[in-house]
Amino acid sequence: MKHNVFLNAFKRGLLYLENKKTWINEINVFPVADKDTGDNLVKTIEDAINMIKDSELRSCKDFFNKIADALFETATGNSGLIFSCFFDGFRKAFEDEENFRSLTLKKGFEFGTHSAYEAVYNPKEGTILTVIRKMGEKINSVDGDIISILEEGIEEGERICNETREILPELKSANVPDAGAIGFLIFWEGFLDELKRNFYEIVTILKSWRIKDEKIFDDLKNFGDSLIINHKEEKIKIHIHTFEPYKIKEIISKYGEVLKFHIQRIFND
Repeated sequence: MKHNVFLNAFKRGLLYLENKKTWINEINVFPVADKDTGDNLVKTIEDAINMIKDSELRSCKDFFNKIADALFETATGNSGLIFSCFFDGFRKAFEDEENFRSLTLKKGFEFGTHSAYEAVYNPKEGTILTVIRKMGEKINSVDGDIISILEEGIEEGERICNETREILPELKSANVPDAGAIGFLIFWEGFLDELKRNFYEIVTILKSWRIKDEKIFDDLKNFGDSLIINHKEEKIKIHIHTFEPYKIKEIISKYGEVLKFHIQRIFND
């Protein structure tokens, strides 16, 4: 697994934030109109990336643990601290997992939401917290592979960001969405776009009399989504969406003779 997929996803999220930083600063009116939310989020994430970019990343779990620790150190400003608290919770999804798939995304948002709300004294709705919570609720209410689920979560985030201007009087008066909420959403838009560059569909056929479906499911389920198995005589056909195509090939090669191994990036640049 190239664990820099997730480091690069953080970098893409940062890039999207940098491109919108000035606007995010301009719409920053709550809790204090100090016009620095964009600056704070960019600094929080950029400094955290710099702390771990040369680290050995042994697994996806290792990456999220390291980035959460770094964000704790670098968190700046109100939104930066809440962002850090979210990922401190998000990483708990990997306590029993090594890989990033739909289940870990769902658990990550559930734990991240709890962590973010728990950290704030007298949490206010209409802020970054609301977008975190509503994205998490949407993500946990839909099925599909990790990309389609995150897309739905982001679509919900866009809707809620627009609604924040009607929730808090300060935002309604200025006719702007919450700056922290917008920043959180933009980060995930960048994160998703990088994931899509590294998401593959695999269709493989192998010849084997020895392997049972339960064994294949157990071996592959942690490495992707949309896992389907079919049989015809002594042949087995397997379909999966994954970030780790060559890990899949390594595993199935142990089952028998690989007659076909088709790998295709699902999304074009």
